[in-house]
Amino acid sequence: EMSEEGLLLAGADVKPMFQDFNLHVEFRLPYMPAASGQSRGNSGCYLQSRYEVQVLDSFSEEPTINGCSSLYRQKPADVNMCFAPLQWQTYDIQFTAPRWAADGSKLRNAQITVWHNGVKTQDNVELVNKTGGGQEEAPHLLPIRFQDHHDPVRFRNIWIVDRGLASSGEFPVGTAE
Repeated sequence: EMSEEGLLLAGADVKPMFQDFNLHVEFRLPYMPAASGQSRGNSGCYLQSRYEVQVLDSFSEEPTINGCSSLYRQKPADVNMCFAPLQWQTYDIQFTAPRWAADGSKLRNAQITVWHNGVKTQDNVELVNKTGGGQEEAPHLLPIRFQDHHDPVRFRNIWIVDRGLASSGEFPVGTAE
């Protein structure tokens, strides 16, 4: 669903589905001064509908296990790069899916690197299982999902580089460390 301004609303799925990919997404958090914690501009980017990179107004806060750019309930961001509400922000995410044997047993965990507003906040983190409310891990692909928590978070300029099963170098090129 799109807003009147032509922006993607939270709750959308991206299809087709991808194995290993680089995802670029821009998001804008609402200004909600009366709200606090998880009630302030809450959303998320669910990779393969299983692994959530949290989207949340965490401006000027210390990184937390459920703050912006965290791997929800698994690992806080290494640094909080959240801009103030109403400013467009970027995620550049390099995702490598888990690998599975023919019998369905997991051979290797998923791996993720996240750049938030051009700064690396998650560095090749191994995800041993799904995050928070993600779908259970399994060998089949699921879509990328932009979580709807009923807050007016908006998304735009979403693009994906499908890496198939091959590894690639650092993404994006030329960002600050």
